[in-house]
Order: sequence, then structure tokens, then C-alpha cells
Amino acid sequence: MRTSDIVLSRRKIRRAARLARRLMPSDGNLDGFLTNLGQRRGRPLTLVEGQMSQALGRSGLCLMTNEADYILIEPDTSPSRRATIICHEVSHLLLGHEGESSAGIAASLAPDLAPSLVARMLARHSYGTPEEEEAEVMATVLVTEYTRRQRAGQLTTGDFRAERLF
Repeated sequence: MRTSDIVLSRRKIRRAARLARRLMPSDGNLDGFLTNLGQRRGRPLTLVEGQMSQALGRSGLCLMTNEADYILIEPDTSPSRRATIICHEVSHLLLGHEGESSAGIAASLAPDLAPSLVARMLARHSYGTPEEEEAEVMATVLVTEYTRRQRAGQLTTGDFRAERLF
């Protein structure tokens, strides 16, 4: 990656991080974050559980349509891994990544979604691409903010188990 590309990438991540901080609820609630991001994008953003790892070797997937966006995630994912996957896929949306055509994949993963509605897919192919590197950096920012807000919310609501985490 050229120096000018790195500078542009850092700026894009900083802008996306500022937007994410405004959209994330003060308690770090991911469902609220997805709702707020969907409203900002002008279409719903829905979390859908579906089996993917055996078919595609992926644990998360972001499908975008003109009417709605979907984040697909394995149903048996641990809470911390689930948050990480969601933050990674949301990062693609926040960073304006385009993705690729995915009607056939979407139909096999989520048969309830009409393949004709699926316009683009953002999926993790490898971390070697600039978009995946950006999404991983952004996801780290999101997970850190999510965790900070959740801990702060637990402390203010009297959940003293959270104090032992510090």
C-alpha cells in the first residue's frame, strides 16, 4: 500500500469511528447500534442467524440490498465472538466498502431472503486486501468502544461483577 493510500485509509477509519461513536447507544447495546446505523443508511439492518462455516468457511457475512442490509452470523457463536463478528461486518458498512455479487450465496445461506433482492455481499475472504485490513482496524475500534460502554453501563446500574474486570 502506498503512503498516500495509507493516509486516506486512516482518514476514512477516523471518520467512520466518529460516526460509529455517535450511533452507538451509551450502554453499548449492539441491537440499538444496528438500528441506529440502519436508520442512518435509510434502510433496516437486520441480524440473521444462519449456518455458513461449513458451506463457505466464514463466520460472518454482510449482505446489502437496496431495501435492507443483513448481517448473517452462525447461531452457536459465543457472545464475545458474536460482538467481534458483528463489529467487523458493520465496519464494512461504515467504511463504504462495496462487496461483490452474492445472490446465489444469499439464497443458499438464508432461503427466506429473495435472491433477487440481494445486490451485494461484503464477506471476509482474507485479511490481505486493503478493505479487510480497514475493516479489521475499524472492528477493533468498535469492539473497544462497545466493551467500554457496556462496562460503564454495568457499573452505573449496580452490576458490581463488572468491577472485577478492571
